[in-house]
Amino acid sequence: MIVIISKIERFADTPPSLLDEGHFEQYGKAKSVKRRAEITAGAGILRYALKEYGFTFGDEPLPVKFTGEGKPYFQDGPCFSLSHSGDLIVCAVDADEVGVDIERVSKFAKTRIARKILNPFEENAFAGISDTDEAAKYLAVKWTGKEAIAKLIGKGLGVAFSKLHEEDCFMHTFSFVSDGVSYIVRTASEK
Repeated sequence: MIVIISKIERFADTPPSLLDEGHFEQYGKAKSVKRRAEITAGAGILRYALKEYGFTFGDEPLPVKFTGEGKPYFQDGPCFSLSHSGDLIVCAVDADEVGVDIERVSKFAKTRIARKILNPFEENAFAGISDTDEAAKYLAVKWTGKEAIAKLIGKGLGVAFSKLHEEDCFMHTFSFVSDGVSYIVRTASEK
């Protein structure tokens, strides 16, 4: 598996003509410059990651297809997953199915989301965390893991996160600081 993390601005100037049909349609409907940059950066970082992985598609739009539930894939090629948060974007590419998510830890400072994403065992562990920063980090780790699993299985945000279990997958966690902001990146792949 290869994982590339970058500033969105590095890939935001990817020409819209290189977008696949589905993302080109999203680009046309995007109401903000920021959203257009996220879409073109997704295509740019995916091309870069594919090249690093050993695949190239030339200067044509990538032949991305979508499942009925909206998961992007290649008919003939490696599996991939994309995510963005703040001014960062991440792309994971692998021979087997993969899911990835990136989030700012500060997004989880409010703990109301805990009941929606944690299973009873995780809720017990969360209840024992008294430090606000540690609680936010715990929720960020759980959210990114569950979103990565949801992407892995092709369900996205349409699945109850409290029903997803990390034990069912290989999980990788990266935590880092960019421009003073703490981030968590998690990948999920099949066992």
